[in-house]
Amino acid sequence: MAELNPKFVLISSTQDIASVNIKESIINEYDFSDKITVDVNETIYKISDEIVIFETDKELIFYNNLDKKINGDYFIFLSRHKSQSKIPGFYIHPIGNFSKDVSFGGKEKELCYTSALLIKNIFLKINSNFDIQLKNWKIGLEVTHHGPYIEKTPCVFVEIGSSEEEWRNKLAGKILAKSIIESITDMNKSFIPTVGYGGPHYAPAFISLQKESEYAIGHIMPSYYIIEEEINEELLLKPIHKTVEPVTKVLIDWKGLKSAERQFLLKVLKEKSIETIKI
Repeated sequence: MAELNPKFVLISSTQDIASVNIKESIINEYDFSDKITVDVNETIYKISDEIVIFETDKELIFYNNLDKKINGDYFIFLSRHKSQSKIPGFYIHPIGNFSKDVSFGGKEKELCYTSALLIKNIFLKINSNFDIQLKNWKIGLEVTHHGPYIEKTPCVFVEIGSSEEEWRNKLAGKILAKSIIESITDMNKSFIPTVGYGGPHYAPAFISLQKESEYAIGHIMPSYYIIEEEINEELLLKPIHKTVEPVTKVLIDWKGLKSAERQFLLKVLKEKSIETIKI
C-alpha cells in the first residue's frame, strides 16, 4: 500500500448487508477517483487523498491485524447491528474484550485504540442528519465489545440495526454515509476526551452527555466487568490508555454500579490521580 497513505479507512464487508448499503451510499454520493485490487476479493476505492474504502469478503469482527495490510490513521468499520429486540437504530462503539471470551473476535482481555473525538463527531452528525421518516429509530451508543483486534490504528464501529429490513434501508445508508464523511472532513476537536465506567450494554446514562455536553466519550466499560476478583488494575485502566487523545478525567455511571464496584474503581483511579465525574 505504498502508493496510498489515507487518513481515514472505511472498512466494508461483502458478507454484511448493512456494510454494503453504507459503502454503496458513500460511493453514490461522493464517487471515487481510483479502484485498486488489493487481494483476491479485496478492493480499495479512493474517495479522496484522505479517505478510502477498503472492501473485503471477510467477516469484519474476525479480521485481526488489518493494520498490517492497509495504512491509515483511523479505521471506521461499516457494519450491521443485530439484537433480539430488533429495535431500529444507529449504533456506534469502540472495540475490544474485557474478558477471555473471544467468540465474537478480538483478543482476550485486550482493547483496540479508539478516538473519543471521532466517536463524538460521528454521533453528533448522525443526530443532525437524522430524518423524521425514521421516527421509530434510535441513535445509540454501545459499550466497548467484540473484535477484530487491531494493534495500533484507532478503530470505531458504526452500525445499522437491528434486522435485515433496517440493514437494507437506503435512507439509513445515506444518513450514515453523509454523517461519516461530514464528521471526518470537518472534525470538531474542541471537546474534552473521556471514557465511561458503569451501566449496562447500551450505556443509557452516557447518551445525553455524548449528544449535549462538552465531553467526548470513547471507550465505555460496563458494570458487569468491574469486579475486583475478576479483573486487575491494568485492565481497568485500559479504556484510558487505549484512547488516542489524553484522558485526565472519567465519567462514572454512579447508579449503574454497585457499592463494591464503585469503591474498587474509585480506589484505582484515585491512585492514578484521574479525576472522576459522577453522572
